Amino acid sequence: MATKKTLTDGITAAIPLEEVAPGAPLTPVFIPLPEGVEESDIAAGTFDPYEHVTINGNTTYVKRGETVMVPVPVYIQLRNKYPRI
Repeated sequence: MATKKTLTDGITAAIPLEEVAPGAPLTPVFIPLPEGVEESDIAAGTFDPYEHVTINGNTTYVKRGETVMVPVPVYIQLRNKYPRI
């Protein structure tokens, strides 16, 4: 059974290695936390702080409230969902 490796820094995002080709252009993206969500909600597990983007079966997790470098296809999907980012 094949396993997929994931690139993660443990803080901002987990990006499947298959999705990021060497030299692939990255772009910064910032998704703010919704109004009314506090750090205590995240710590208690009542709010998921990640935005999930799936492209060709690969899921990328983008943490809200922080600037994250993402591949351009992920940025395009996020831009379609959040036009003001």
